[in-house]
Amino acid sequence: MLPKEAKWINVLDIAQGIFLYGRRSGLLAIMASLPIVDSYLDESADEKREHVLCIGSILAGAPHWTAIQEEWVKRLDGIEYFSTKDWKNLGGPFRKLVREHGSVAAARRVADKIRSNLEDILLSIDWWSGFGLERHFI
Repeated sequence: MLPKEAKWINVLDIAQGIFLYGRRSGLLAIMASLPIVDSYLDESADEKREHVLCIGSILAGAPHWTAIQEEWVKRLDGIEYFSTKDWKNLGGPFRKLVREHGSVAAARRVADKIRSNLEDILLSIDWWSGFGLERHFI
C-alpha cells in the first residue's frame, strides 16, 4: 500500500511531456537499458534460389553462448563443425565417419546421433530466443 503523500504519475503524461519537449527543440532522447545479445543466423535455399528461401536465427547473451558452445563441441564427437548439407550427404567433416565405421549405413547412424545430440542442446535451453522465416517462390 502506498503512503498518503505518494502521488500517482500517469505514464501518458510523462510520454506527452517528452514528446512535447522534442517538438519544441527538435530533439528527442529516450534512455533505456537494453541487453546485448549475439545471434547466429543461417540461410538455406534451393540450388537456383527459385522455389524456397529459409532464414533462421538464434539469439542469446554472450554468457549463454559460451555454455552452448562448450556443450556443442563436446557433442560434435570429433567432427570439426556441423553443416546440415554435409550431415545429410555425409560430406565435409562427416566423410570420415564412413571410413571410421566401415559402411555408409553405420556412418549414417553415427551422424544422425550427432545431429540429434545437437538438437537436444538447443531444445533443453529455455533462455534463448529464435525465429525462422520461409518464403516459397512457386
